[in-house]
Amino acid sequence: MSYVTHAFRFLAVPAAIACALLVGYLAFLGPGYFLLGLAAVALVALFALNSRFALYGLLVFTFFENWLPVVPGMPSALKLMGVLVIGSWAVRRLTDRDAAPLTGPVEVVMMLFLGVALGSLAVATDAMVGVSFFLRYAMFFGLAVVVADHVRTLRDAYHIVLVVVIAGAAAAAGGLWMFFFGGTFRVQGPLVDPNDLAFALSMAAALGFYIVMVNRGLARGLLLGALSFITAGLVGTLSRGAAAGVVFGAAWGVMLGRVRARYLFSVLVAAVITVAVVYTVDPERIALAVEMKQGWGGVNVAERFDRWRIALDMMADNPVLGVGVGNYGVLYRAYGGTELLGNESGEAHNVTHNMYLEVGAEMGVLGLLAFLAILGTALWMAIHLVTSDQAARASREKSGAIFDASSDEALARPVAAGVSTALVTLCVAGLFLTEQYFAPLWVVIGLISGLRRIGRRWGETGQVRVDEEPTGTEFAAPLARRV
Repeated sequence: MSYVTHAFRFLAVPAAIACALLVGYLAFLGPGYFLLGLAAVALVALFALNSRFALYGLLVFTFFENWLPVVPGMPSALKLMGVLVIGSWAVRRLTDRDAAPLTGPVEVVMMLFLGVALGSLAVATDAMVGVSFFLRYAMFFGLAVVVADHVRTLRDAYHIVLVVVIAGAAAAAGGLWMFFFGGTFRVQGPLVDPNDLAFALSMAAALGFYIVMVNRGLARGLLLGALSFITAGLVGTLSRGAAAGVVFGAAWGVMLGRVRARYLFSVLVAAVITVAVVYTVDPERIALAVEMKQGWGGVNVAERFDRWRIALDMMADNPVLGVGVGNYGVLYRAYGGTELLGNESGEAHNVTHNMYLEVGAEMGVLGLLAFLAILGTALWMAIHLVTSDQAARASREKSGAIFDASSDEALARPVAAGVSTALVTLCVAGLFLTEQYFAPLWVVIGLISGLRRIGRRWGETGQVRVDEEPTGTEFAAPLARRV
């Protein structure tokens, strides 16, 4: 470990020189860029020193990608942050002698998927586009691994969920502001595509609903307010795909027995009040937005069916490895595709608006099976978390144990239900949206993998410390205790 540590200390000198050169280049571009460079260097230093802080920052910025500053000739700020977060985490892993193994079922399947994606590059029409999309997959798989590795305790998972909910509420508020005062006709802005924002907000809504249950007093009121903003923002995106995901997620929660009537009623009342207040700000603008959505909705649906047909044609022509990762948009017009409303110039990358069909078109049956295996494995692990929770609770109630709902031990139940509901929500929304190379799906999968790792590490004894590193107990043990 000492050699690794010394090696990274040795790299601090060239890293400092590189930062100085970068700031100098930005100063040459202008004083505004110079200040931006100083802020970026400070942020890099903080991220490099604390990988957990880096992860929280990345999760927040994921909701505000299109509001991040852009420097000419450089990759997007979010991509640079992603590289920094993974790098900071890698340094910590290399210098941590007691780090837990990273190999789990979902990580293994993700590696298989990357192998298929790499093979599909051999048949890609545009290899450069293929490489860029392959790297996007690799980046988000890395994000899932980083999230999983930072879930060392139930409290860690709760903090990540809390960051997502707060960031989602802030993004929804920003999108609502842009709708009323920024000239947009749907809630967007922090993410320029309202469907992308809706996908992210649906994750925040699914996770946020459950953590309301473990808070009391002012904290619960604040979380209800955040959830109301998320709901209002989600409605304002007018995304039908995200709405379908939320409906199925709610049904999933009912099926799990986790959605209590009073909690659902409280959230619905708060959401209705928020939407009503938002409506009173400018009812004419909202009516116009709904009318515009109805006007292009029928055309939009017809074009999406056409895109799905093209994806099936691509998969039929190239059943094994597809047309190449990222190459659906490259060959879209060659297969007779037309542009969606608002993209007549063809400048945007065409997508299928169905993440399953797009994976199948680009990576064939092998890629689609690997992708479904990732989602299926994650869902199986999430269901196992919930069922082991239920079994442990029933066993303790039968033996006379008492559940203390006011303690930190209560985190296990809502976190387990929340991540499973979020995954179902996103998987259903993915039937209508292309979101496989965006962060929300992989954040949820990372949470599930990390929680499963806790269960595997803690499966031998009966005690748990939710505020410290695990010392040996199962995931379901925090659900009850003897008094």
